[in-house]
Amino acid sequence: MKKNLLTVVILAMVLVNLVLSCLIVFTLVPQAKNVNALITQIATAIDLDLNTDKEGNASTVPLDQVVTYSLEENLTIPLKAGEDGESHMAVLGITISMDSKGDGYSDYGSTIADREDLIKSTIIKTVSQFSLEEFYEDTDGVKDTILEELKNLFAGTSFLLSVEFNYMVTQ
Repeated sequence: MKKNLLTVVILAMVLVNLVLSCLIVFTLVPQAKNVNALITQIATAIDLDLNTDKEGNASTVPLDQVVTYSLEENLTIPLKAGEDGESHMAVLGITISMDSKGDGYSDYGSTIADREDLIKSTIIKTVSQFSLEEFYEDTDGVKDTILEELKNLFAGTSFLLSVEFNYMVTQ
């Protein structure tokens, strides 16, 4: 009799375990899927935020396709008056990275030296909109703004990858 009672108790415990397992599967797993989807969306948003250049950037283009052009002389650019009210200057050496197989390179990139004066005036006009404080707080933002203005100059082509400062002094 004790064996049968013990068997019935074990069978009851197995059934309770089965019911609780089903309860967990049907209540927690869908919520876990929702949380996983939310985490995936957040990770995607962060990834998109970090890689804002949709046409490609210097890290996604193979190195053998990247061509650089450095302006021959450093540019002396007056900066916008800042919080201190004094005038400041920036002396910048500019290097432009281009995709040799990108859209527009055959039209503009191979003869970019012929358009150096246009490039210089665009860079001066763009950088002079920033104060010294803004320039130091967001140097990458200044580079991105220069890049966008240069892309506009070259009719929205996508062969321009990045703008870098190979020399930078401010006063």
